[in-house]
Amino acid sequence: AMATAAAGGRRRLPAVIYSNASVGSGQYHAEMAASDFCLAPMGSTSWTLRLYDALLLGCIPILLSDHVALPWAGRVEWRALVLKWPQAEAARLPTYLLSIGQSEVRARRRAILAQRHRFEW
Repeated sequence: AMATAAAGGRRRLPAVIYSNASVGSGQYHAEMAASDFCLAPMGSTSWTLRLYDALLLGCIPILLSDHVALPWAGRVEWRALVLKWPQAEAARLPTYLLSIGQSEVRARRRAILAQRHRFEW
C-alpha cells in the first residue's frame, strides 16, 4: 500500500508500506484505508479479492496483472476506479505512482466512494 504520511504536521511526504510479514485483518484494513494506492496483483485466478478490499476501503487499486478480466463492464466505469499496470514494468511502478498529482488521486477516490456500494455483498 502507498500512503501519504504527515511529517511534523507541516507537510506531507510520500511513504511506501510493504512487507512480507503477516498482519491481522484490523491492521490490514487500517493500512489500506489510509493509503492512496493499493496493489491488487493477480491471485490464483485472473482476479483478486484485494481489488474489492481496496475499493471498499477507498484505496485506488493498482491491477498488477496482464490478463485481468473485470466484471460488469457495462455497469462499472473501471477506468475511473483502477489503474492497470503491466507485470513486466513492476519495478517502475513506485516512481509512476509518486508522479500522480493529488487532484487525480482525489478524483479517483471520489469515483471509488461513489461506486463502492456496487461491490458490497
